[in-house]
Amino acid sequence: MSGSSETGPTISRRSLAGIVGGNTLEWYDFIAYGSVAPLLAKAFFPTTSQSVGLILTFAIFASGYVARPLGGLLIGYVGDRLGRRRALLISIGLMAFPTVAVAALPTYAAAGIVAPLLLLLLRFLQGCSVGGEYPTAMSYVVESAPPGKRGVYGSLTMFGVGIGLLLASGVTTAANSILGPDEMQAWGWRIPFFAASVLVIGTIYLRMGLPESPAFVNRASRIVTNPVLQSLRYARGSILRVFLFLILNSVAFYTVSVFVVTYLKATVGFSFEDALVISTISSSAMLGFIILAGRLSDRIGRRPTSAIAAVLMLLFSYPIFLVFNQGSFTLALIAQLIFVGILAMVMAPIPAMLAEQFPTSSRLSSVGLAFNLSITLFGGTAPLVNEFLVSQTGWPDAPALYLMAASFVTLIAVWTLPETVHQSLE
Repeated sequence: MSGSSETGPTISRRSLAGIVGGNTLEWYDFIAYGSVAPLLAKAFFPTTSQSVGLILTFAIFASGYVARPLGGLLIGYVGDRLGRRRALLISIGLMAFPTVAVAALPTYAAAGIVAPLLLLLLRFLQGCSVGGEYPTAMSYVVESAPPGKRGVYGSLTMFGVGIGLLLASGVTTAANSILGPDEMQAWGWRIPFFAASVLVIGTIYLRMGLPESPAFVNRASRIVTNPVLQSLRYARGSILRVFLFLILNSVAFYTVSVFVVTYLKATVGFSFEDALVISTISSSAMLGFIILAGRLSDRIGRRPTSAIAAVLMLLFSYPIFLVFNQGSFTLALIAQLIFVGILAMVMAPIPAMLAEQFPTSSRLSSVGLAFNLSITLFGGTAPLVNEFLVSQTGWPDAPALYLMAASFVTLIAVWTLPETVHQSLE
């Protein structure tokens, strides 16, 4: 196989910043939602119990993922047929409105049932846009990476995830510290969503200057009329294996980034501020872990890195939740740092691993289908499933079993995928 992306460094710092900025905005929005979920539950479902309100709030969060496969197919089609740059501009444009608009929503007290319905609509629109954002972004960076560095360059897209985690946790923590719990509940939960407008403006500016992916410009594979049908016809087996491989990433990421803040507050009994501080500190550490794990995948391969991560998650999930439930801030912080360290090893090899499984002509359609189906079925629903497990069993450590099951499935899937670290892009 041959591919132009193997000829040397081609991606500029501005291009990287534009890609990372989009992923930062995507995950900033999701983490902001998760961080203020207890406040949203009271604002939009005040007539229910705390547990039911949280379940309904996370159900709306999960509903946005129904649109992700659709968005991935539509934007992936544009990217495979008309270019990665155009797809990236479309995805960031569609993402901006629903993120910022949440800040202007009326509450249940002001609009009744219309309020949660509007929140549901915005989450659906958000899900549609981000369904094409990340598969396109990871493919673009990997296609533009220097030889032997696709893993670490691809992990930079995950770096955007970490920055989004950090910014969302930091903004929410600062707002909570300044306003206090009463004002946060009254109107302060709007601040993180309004603050996203800064990211929107900056990222659109950076992406206006993106060059086209060299792999797309010089693709060796033939142009196909319908890349979606091409994927379904010739890559069904690879799509299924990648889908199973991604299950641990989907469950673990949304457990760490969205569920844990609410879990530490509502189940363990931490203050909202302490739970946010733990999330902010661990998110900062995660940035470094991701880059190290990306380098590791270039050195020892995608499969060994992913297998080690799955084994570690299988072994440490239950002890981590046991430590959380000790009620100690210091111990919970240490447990969360271990959690995000393992998660970084799960996440970092994914962009390169996925891009290397499919040809350039249908890469976005194939990656988007596998990635979004996994995220939809196991990612967006993870907070809901975890909260349901805790509330129905009365066992606070129940989410660990879900993580362990996901680890086992991914570990099996790793061994069905070929090692691609030394292959050129087709």
